Amino acid sequence: MDLSAGALLFSALLSPLAMADWQLDLGLEINRPDLQRISNSSASLVLGEETLVFNSIDQQSQVKAWAEIKNINAENVEIAFRVTEEGNGNVRTLCAPTIITKLNNQESYMVSDSSAKETVKLSVEVISS
Repeated sequence: MDLSAGALLFSALLSPLAMADWQLDLGLEINRPDLQRISNSSASLVLGEETLVFNSIDQQSQVKAWAEIKNINAENVEIAFRVTEEGNGNVRTLCAPTIITKLNNQESYMVSDSSAKETVKLSVEVISS
């Protein structure tokens, strides 16, 4: 990397968008015959850092959700999610979408698995503070 590219990267990291505090509000719904889980959580996110935003343990399993801000611009925030379930020694990814949303705007994402009769829904809102 030459000096001008490094200077550009450094100035981008110091931009107000990169330095802002980002609050993620997450709604998570999991529905299948043996499990119905509806939860809400909030977490602060840092650009480029994967953060555990949800962790729930019950008698059957443990469900975790991670989020990472991948990109921020004046209009959109791009967030990568990963939702897993651990039970009986197995780890299963329930969904791993990348969602692009506007600030202060709720977006939803839903995935269904008809063979398992399972749906997972994420409701996401990002707020800058």
